[in-house]
Amino acid sequence: MKFLTAMLVILFSTLTFAQSINLDYEEEWLIDYYKRSVVAGQIPQMCISTVLSCEEQIKYVFQSLLELANDADLGSSQVDLEPNKSISNLSEQSLLILESILDQVRGLNLSTAQKIQYYLLKESLESPMDRLDIEALNELSNMLLTAPSQKGLCLYAGDINRILNFEKINPELCAPEKMALQMTPSKDELRDIFQFQPNLNEFSKGRYKDTVRLYMFCRKDRQYPCRFLMRDKDGNVVQNDKGEAWSQSSLGYSRKKKPYWKIDGDTPSGIFLMNGVMPEANKKMRYGKFRRIILNFVAKSEAEQKQKQLLPASSYDLPWWQQAVQSRNNGRSAFRIHGTGFTSTGQGKPYYPFMATRGCVAQIEGNFNSTKYKYQRRLLDQIMQARGYDPTYKNEYKVRGILYIININNEKRAVDYQDLESLL
Repeated sequence: MKFLTAMLVILFSTLTFAQSINLDYEEEWLIDYYKRSVVAGQIPQMCISTVLSCEEQIKYVFQSLLELANDADLGSSQVDLEPNKSISNLSEQSLLILESILDQVRGLNLSTAQKIQYYLLKESLESPMDRLDIEALNELSNMLLTAPSQKGLCLYAGDINRILNFEKINPELCAPEKMALQMTPSKDELRDIFQFQPNLNEFSKGRYKDTVRLYMFCRKDRQYPCRFLMRDKDGNVVQNDKGEAWSQSSLGYSRKKKPYWKIDGDTPSGIFLMNGVMPEANKKMRYGKFRRIILNFVAKSEAEQKQKQLLPASSYDLPWWQQAVQSRNNGRSAFRIHGTGFTSTGQGKPYYPFMATRGCVAQIEGNFNSTKYKYQRRLLDQIMQARGYDPTYKNEYKVRGILYIININNEKRAVDYQDLESLL
């Protein structure tokens, strides 16, 4: 009987893990499929997934359109499409398809951010606003003005004012809120974050027990590379062969030069869950030759109690981790840690030889100045070893843990090891 119970537990865990991986893979596949259909001037077949509901799939169509509107990279190793192709370059047939899909989106239960993005997309298509659109926008701005928190209002005040064609929302109202969002933890608060040992036996029903904690320390100006530190499954600081704390540089900078709350913006600061790797290392030109690590937001909970399980009490009221919360609530998704097959052409830029991304955490890959970089490979191996596993391909699905991304100050240089020594 005990053997049967154990086998059922293992089977359930395996199915749960597979479902999670399939869902992430399904999301990426759908977004890619919808974008390419529209660019090719073809009507995408709707509701083709067996994993997601029809309404969820239409939302992914919508996300695909937003990426097109933001000059999303449409290049691929599988389909020869012109990179950085924007809506203004699409055929008349493609534009008609976009408007047809938008008609389906309007009736969906969208978040506040998605509603604003919907009208931004209509604006980029030069699609006329009807009476219902204007009423909905006025209702949306009135709701934001009377909300207990002005955060949503301040993130989109400029967009709403421009679409309505008059200054309904006073920009001065947002100045204190925007300033608060940029505050960074003090040195003592940073030390609390790094030294804090969360009870991972209780968090998320123990799914992250015996996993790693990865810390990514950044500047507010994300053009400057960040730096990783790591704690192993027992909470000890991971060390390198020299007996020093292991560290590695990384980047969370948007190649669209957009803020964290917008699609394709900087990687938001806050807490992410590392949930294994993608099933395969596909699209190698875009993502590199090694499997990318899946990042998910912490699920919404009352007063963000789930977030606070992973935070020291001194961080409860700090804004540094709320960027991820706002990005989650705004509908951002599909975050990853990955390398790239492209060669960085940013000589002279603060982030060279990194490649900026559309919101993912970047790792250096390739040959630069006679040095061969495999940062993604090193990170995967280090996480597996920190969990007590051999660094093999079959163990990569065990790459799990908690990722903390923290802006430490606004100095105009990369974060180096010396910046973090006081935390150790």
